[in-house]
Amino acid sequence: MEQCFIIGLPKYYNDPEIANGYTRIRNAQTRLCKSSSSFTMGSAKAATLSAAYLQGDGLHLTQKALNLIGTDAGRNVGNYANCD
Repeated sequence: MEQCFIIGLPKYYNDPEIANGYTRIRNAQTRLCKSSSSFTMGSAKAATLSAAYLQGDGLHLTQKALNLIGTDAGRNVGNYANCD
């Protein structure tokens, strides 16, 4: 299987200017997956998580968040692989 799976960026809550940059990157990730058959969104779960899933620095995700994203990505990639 030759496919690149993208894990979408989370939301950023602390600075509106940085948050806008994160949004632009997430939108670019989505556009790439829609426009190229070589790229598939492995998980967009991170963008749905609340600020409660951020560590105290407000930037890095907690282990619980990473586990949720990893489970979602694993399920999605597994479904993709089983469709062939």
